[in-house]
Amino acid sequence: MATAKITSAFECTARQEAEDISAIEAKEHRYHQSMVRLGICALKLAEQGDDGAKDSFRVKKESSHNNKLAEGVRWLEKAASLGNPEAKNNLAILLSKGHGVPTLDDRKPDHKKALAYYLEAAEDGCADAQFNLGVIFDTGRGGVVTADAAAAAHWFSQAADRNHLEATHALAIMEVSGRGVAVDLERAAKRFRKLAGPDVQPAYPNAQYMLALLALKGACAPDLLLGLVPADEEEDAWSKEASVLSDISVLGVAQPTIAQAVKLLRIAADSGHPQARDQMSSLLGGTAAA
Repeated sequence: MATAKITSAFECTARQEAEDISAIEAKEHRYHQSMVRLGICALKLAEQGDDGAKDSFRVKKESSHNNKLAEGVRWLEKAASLGNPEAKNNLAILLSKGHGVPTLDDRKPDHKKALAYYLEAAEDGCADAQFNLGVIFDTGRGGVVTADAAAAAHWFSQAADRNHLEATHALAIMEVSGRGVAVDLERAAKRFRKLAGPDVQPAYPNAQYMLALLALKGACAPDLLLGLVPADEEEDAWSKEASVLSDISVLGVAQPTIAQAVKLLRIAADSGHPQARDQMSSLLGGTAAA
């Protein structure tokens, strides 16, 4: 009985210590995030200004801009020194744009130092930094790394796993082409479906276009197209095309899937996607341009 009481006391102490540690970590996280917000606010203030200001005020305006920019950098550096990944990502963006850290005298981009910050932030789980690294490795931007599609796909995948929409789109494109990853049309279609709406607003027109193309090629499950066309538009918006849709035939693709794909193309075309409009014109014999 005494042993049970001692064990229970130890458990209560351990639980309390765990709660105390969690509270401290939460407080530190809020503190770090506050510094990041202060830094970003200062940077936004630095971007503001009246472009039509009189010449007599331009020197004062430029001085204020530099002061705010320096203040933003200082707050971000402080948060980064405490391990905040968001601050590291923002510092990397500043460095890649030529805002020297810690001094603003040298406005030349420092892509090497930016890459180091991006890597630290990405390894700490910052999805934005992971996406930015994907872009750098995909394009070789900045000249500090050789373009490497496999490395780009790796970082896009890391960010996509954290629900980063741009990374999800980039990775889906790579999965269609097989650049940097194995071709996986089924997985790409699911990624495009996620970006095509309605859960993502505004939806990605290129995701709508790509999903429609995959459907017309019989390369995705028909149910992925369900729920993308607003119900109240099903009957009216494509009445001009109704008679033409029944005449479209794609080998191995069911008529309802073709109809949904064409309607999805129309949505993308109406959003200004040029390839979607061209595809509509090709399928419907010119009615898309009407």
